[in-house]
Amino acid sequence: MAKGSLKAPLVSAFVGPVAFLVLLVGFSAWFVRGGPPSDPQEVAEWVTGKMGLILLLVQVVLATTAFWLWRSGAVATTLRQPAWPWPRAVVIGVLFGAGLFAAYALGIERQLVALQASLGDYVSSGAIVDRISRPLSLFFLANCVMAPVAEEVIYRGHVLPRLAERWGSWPALLLSAGLFGGLHWAGGFWYMAATALLVGLPLGLLFLRSGMLALPLAAHLTLNLLEFGMAFGRHG
Repeated sequence: MAKGSLKAPLVSAFVGPVAFLVLLVGFSAWFVRGGPPSDPQEVAEWVTGKMGLILLLVQVVLATTAFWLWRSGAVATTLRQPAWPWPRAVVIGVLFGAGLFAAYALGIERQLVALQASLGDYVSSGAIVDRISRPLSLFFLANCVMAPVAEEVIYRGHVLPRLAERWGSWPALLLSAGLFGGLHWAGGFWYMAATALLVGLPLGLLFLRSGMLALPLAAHLTLNLLEFGMAFGRHG
């Protein structure tokens, strides 16, 4: 394969994390515009309360990026002759996404909280879903309507194939998974690492093995819908 430029995939991969940082700083600055609060924890609590809106705005940025990549012909919906008919791929993706959610809900979430408490993190210990899912309406729009499509188009449909052109499938898979984990840096180090290893890596592998973007997209959508159901059960 021809070795294309890495500028576009790397810029696309960092758009989301940078947008998150800018919005967090901007919302914090807005809160303290009248002077610093007596308790700095007030800033963190106020920003946490706005996390649903921040998440939605980040997804708007990602969706805009994904649309631009799509319009410019830089997105690979297939890598080769698809391994399965698309209905079968969607069913496999749904089952895979449900399995990822079951693993998260039945054990991984508790392990992440335990790692934060015992080894520390740059965010406070606690379930990430509880921090980002309020209000539920904004969380649904961001996490279920926008995130699966925008993130799969960028990280699997664009970044992974472009990196594979330069370095081959396996290095590209590992790096794209790490970049996908970096998108979730606001959840803390352990959440970022778990997202890279347990979501980014398998979804990228599904794309490489099936040759179809529909499969990881279905898995991602299923995972996020079930995550929303869990959040609704806790806060609804």
